[in-house]
Amino acid sequence: MKELNEAYEILSDPEKKARYDRERAEEKRQVEERARQAEQASQTQYTVRQEQSTNQPQKQEEPAEPEDLIGYMGNMAKNAISRKRREQRKIENAYREGYQEAYAEYWRSQGFRVKEPWTWKRVRELLKSVAIFLVVILAIWFFPPTHQFLVATYESNEMLKGVIDFVIQFFQRFFHNLFQ
Repeated sequence: MKELNEAYEILSDPEKKARYDRERAEEKRQVEERARQAEQASQTQYTVRQEQSTNQPQKQEEPAEPEDLIGYMGNMAKNAISRKRREQRKIENAYREGYQEAYAEYWRSQGFRVKEPWTWKRVRELLKSVAIFLVVILAIWFFPPTHQFLVATYESNEMLKGVIDFVIQFFQRFFHNLFQ
């Protein structure tokens, strides 16, 4: 919530939004520059090792060669860059969510109904609700007094019986066609 409030605060003020955009652009440029430098260091290390292996006979590696140190530093830079990119994605996602919330809130304040986008979180919540509903229905069905009541209602009401028979036939045909 804190991140969303901060994002909303930034989005609601044009100066803060512009400053935030400039800072993100500068950070992105720095990350790309570090990635380019790490790639160059890694390529240099590969080239030096390749030249050594072709010019000299095979011998045991000596510990702590400068090339190994360059490679180690290159890997550290790559790890730092990937951490920075993950952090950047988190910031961008929070920014995007804050922007979407501010946008939706504006239209709600104008009296419009805002349709929420489908996300994996919403799908999970829906599936969880359906599973709970099915468990409750099964519990009611297998509880003897309610089971007897439901069967008696089914047998005495022709309209309900027709609807239930139609639904059962639909699912039987669906699963029959699905597995053949």
